[in-house]
Amino acid sequence: MSEHDRYSPKGLVLIDHGSREAAANRVLDGLRDLLASQLRGGGRGGRDAGGAEFVCVECAHMEIAEPTLQHAFDACVAAGAGHIVVLPVFVAPGRHCESDIPRMTADCARLHRGVRWTIAEPLGADAALAQLLLLRARQALELEPAD
Repeated sequence: MSEHDRYSPKGLVLIDHGSREAAANRVLDGLRDLLASQLRGGGRGGRDAGGAEFVCVECAHMEIAEPTLQHAFDACVAAGAGHIVVLPVFVAPGRHCESDIPRMTADCARLHRGVRWTIAEPLGADAALAQLLLLRARQALELEPAD
């Protein structure tokens, strides 16, 4: 990481596919809010435990629903971000993570000269995700089974 990147304010954009179902899209809003609340300083920005400043935390949908990646990218730049991390909310790599999201992010960045960007890895096989899956499975055992 260059000295410029180390001290440049960061923006964080969570991105998913998007849905016609508003309730599905609100899940990403909830994740954004939870993540922002975990960052020191609260609100929509703050400083994470590693000291990387996020001046904004936004969410975006690749298609179908608002806000778009362009809207979220623009909001981070307007908040002062000079480096934007785009975090795919996908479990596994695939076409969206490998080509669509990087292409879309590059298109967004063309409108903001000098703003740098990085695409984070998808969630992947991670112990924290495995714990959540086990929790959901145990919760399902409390439900009335279907015939």
